[in-house]
Amino acid sequence: MRRLLAALLLLALPAGAEAQGLRAPARVQVTALFGEGTLIADGWSTVLVEVENRTRGDQHGTVQVDVGDYRGTHLRRALPLDVPGGQTRSLRVPLFTGSAGSVVHARFEVDGRVLARGERSVDYAPSERSVVVFSDPPRLRGALLDLDVETYTSSGERQVRFPVGTVRFDPATSDPLLPETAAEWSTVRLLVASAPVLARVSAPQRAAIEDWLRAGGTLLVFPRSEADFRLPWLVSLAGEIALDGPTPSPDAWVPPVATFPFRCTGDQRTWTTGCGRRVGHGFVHVAAYDGESPAAIETGAPRAFIASFLSRADEGLALRFARGSDDLDQRYWTQQGSFGSLRAALDPNQGFRPALVLVALALLFYVILVGPVNFRWVAKKNRPTLALVTTPLAASACVLVLLTVGYLGKGVTMRYRRVEVAEALEGETRAFARRYTGLFSTRPGTFDLPLADPNAMTHRIGGGSGDPPLQETRGSRDRLSDFRAGLWETTFLREDRVFELGGTIGFEREGERLIAVRNETGQRLEGAFVIDTAGSIYPVGDLDPGTRAEIPRTSRRTVSRHFLIGPDSDAPRVIAGMARLDADDSDERARVRGLIHLLGDRFVPTDAPVLYARLPATYARIGDVFTAEVDQRWLRLAPMPRDLGAWTDDSPEAPPDPTETEALP
Repeated sequence: MRRLLAALLLLALPAGAEAQGLRAPARVQVTALFGEGTLIADGWSTVLVEVENRTRGDQHGTVQVDVGDYRGTHLRRALPLDVPGGQTRSLRVPLFTGSAGSVVHARFEVDGRVLARGERSVDYAPSERSVVVFSDPPRLRGALLDLDVETYTSSGERQVRFPVGTVRFDPATSDPLLPETAAEWSTVRLLVASAPVLARVSAPQRAAIEDWLRAGGTLLVFPRSEADFRLPWLVSLAGEIALDGPTPSPDAWVPPVATFPFRCTGDQRTWTTGCGRRVGHGFVHVAAYDGESPAAIETGAPRAFIASFLSRADEGLALRFARGSDDLDQRYWTQQGSFGSLRAALDPNQGFRPALVLVALALLFYVILVGPVNFRWVAKKNRPTLALVTTPLAASACVLVLLTVGYLGKGVTMRYRRVEVAEALEGETRAFARRYTGLFSTRPGTFDLPLADPNAMTHRIGGGSGDPPLQETRGSRDRLSDFRAGLWETTFLREDRVFELGGTIGFEREGERLIAVRNETGQRLEGAFVIDTAGSIYPVGDLDPGTRAEIPRTSRRTVSRHFLIGPDSDAPRVIAGMARLDADDSDERARVRGLIHLLGDRFVPTDAPVLYARLPATYARIGDVFTAEVDQRWLRLAPMPRDLGAWTDDSPEAPPDPTETEALP
């Protein structure tokens, strides 16, 4: 009988374990939107969170995603999600990945109860960005694996391997799953697209790709038929390409596959591989053959072609858009950009030296009062128990003195200091901005704050009181809830955003020399000046909307590229004077020093002169909590590169015919 019972128990164990596994009400899986290896550190990216409802009833809950490392959590997001019984739903969650080794944690909560968890590690990629194949099916991906390229990274020129991802498609609608903000493309270097799938891209996805291109991205398009050259969106990006081109000469390099008889027009560049055109700081190239075809893939031409794109120097913004972790240290020993100096300028705790002296005197007074004075008086009275009364009274009095000094020095107003650095290209209407805000709290507590710009990508920098604020969606607006601040604590937020200038800003030229600036935006440019590659400064002044101002022929001052950063540098005073700020105000100089230190060796341009100016600030309140103490906006305008004319192979300025590994300008 005992043997029979034991056998029945053994038979019941697998079924019981299986039933126990099925009782898990949900399952959460976290993956990179573009696949394995593409969730790259130090930038904004997108993860796909899939939630499976394993019950029969509907689940109305919230997906919360946290990103953190050994130093703690630096980003929290919460999004509502409804999952019908027995089905799976997914969410695209934009997030700042942080450093390599960070972990993305996701959990699905219903009525405050966690039903399932999932996690995903952030990838380390020496290339710092990836290649994404956008086609259906992605045949080319297999040919691009183990792609080692000699290219330029933040650490110099070296050979690196690029991760290769693919675009997913919704199984129900066949629509591509793509980011809807330019910041989420920040970890992608090259997008390789098959022309037919471009017609499936939605309007928000198109706008995100266009802004990513303006910030320095590269789009390579392989057409499958002549009709693909006439796709409206492709024409708006690359221009019209005629299909009545000549047959290549026998000695010209051509891809080892059939090509379309193309002819580039307008401001396109002409290459034996197709037509290219600049879009802001980026580049769009339409190939003359179908690189996705099996015949082309077998020749190896598409792989070599893509490698030539990746080997080019990166011609992006001075501040890489939506990239980079901010260093809080004031690194005067390096010319690379750092947030440390600007952080100090945005923190009221850094600038009130008299308060530090008063606090030191108060502490010294406390030590003398509680020690020798107090106990001598108690001994004189010969009543030792008096010390139980006098010591707390003396300590309380000193605490009141410290609080009085603190409130006199730092005030009682909850306020913020903000500096924004925007970059634009001559003739462009959109600017790419990085905005830093120091929120100074004069009382401890927890607050809910609306996002100043709902389209900005926001995350907390450095530490703070506990976890960072939770960015959650309430109706149609995003808010920072559970924002925790301690007494006299400054919390730093960074926002990466794209905004409209309301028009264009352009230069007038006399040969190669810039002679005037035209402001065709709806905003006033204040304290504008031009600085050239030698560090010479040419003051321009204020420009109202619709006006122009001449650039002086001779410079007023010069700053050295090698002595911009440091406590003894006179560059902050010089730049503040040129920008029509109070150069004798130490706070103004500190903010200018922060601007210079943030741009680092890119403050003085290396290729062509640039324009600096201040844009009007709003000084708006943040919620009902923080008022504006400082709100400063800078614009850095680069001239349009002068090599945008139509280059042809017959032009004397055209580069030599590309080879198998050198197929680009």
